[in-house]
Amino acid sequence: MNSSSQIKLGAIISYGAIVFNIIVGFLYTPWMIKQIGKSDYGLYILVTAFLSYFVMDFGLGQTIARFLSKYKANNEPEKINQMLGLTSKFYLLINGLILITLIVVYFFIEHIFVELSPVEIEKFKIVYLIAGGFSLISFPFMPLDGVLIAYERFVLLKLCDIISKVGIVILMIIALLLGYKLYALVAINAAIGMLIIGIKFFYLSKKTSVKIDFRYKSKKLLGELVKFSFGYRLSELHKGF
Repeated sequence: MNSSSQIKLGAIISYGAIVFNIIVGFLYTPWMIKQIGKSDYGLYILVTAFLSYFVMDFGLGQTIARFLSKYKANNEPEKINQMLGLTSKFYLLINGLILITLIVVYFFIEHIFVELSPVEIEKFKIVYLIAGGFSLISFPFMPLDGVLIAYERFVLLKLCDIISKVGIVILMIIALLLGYKLYALVAINAAIGMLIIGIKFFYLSKKTSVKIDFRYKSKKLLGELVKFSFGYRLSELHKGF
């Protein structure tokens, strides 16, 4: 499928996802919150919002897509593999720092969230472990979207997005009907997330010539990536204000 067809079909799938989100917002979400309980759902939102402060790529994913698109347009597959090797190692380094931070934070949860009851603290810790574990596993795979964008695989990206949404809703309905609640919500989101990562990784390994070169080193290129990423992030924050 050529680029034009990818964009058109991707747009159609996006509209389908928007319609699905509207239906979910009106029908599924209120019922799901009622079944789980406002308190437990609030804990889930609190944990995910709290983790988002630690797990972010500062616009590096968009930067990777930009550089890869340039290399692909110039027919430089070796540079693509080299840059992916460089960024993969950088992500793993950041992931190690995030791991240490999350472990330290875990032992201070009751001191950070002093307004939570002892029962809520225990629930918070379990949700934190599950969601935090998934965040650590998924973080090094953040560049996958950038690679798919560079290779103009828009249909796959949109399909993964809608598969994720539909899968979570279906599995959550089944889990709630069986009596599972808060922990099922966290576990299902993590499981679907891992499935989507697996689909993207398998597709790239089978349908593209991408081969990550972990031996490649370049402080200059890494500096350019970080500089561009922070510049992109700052510009996005500026737009928000």
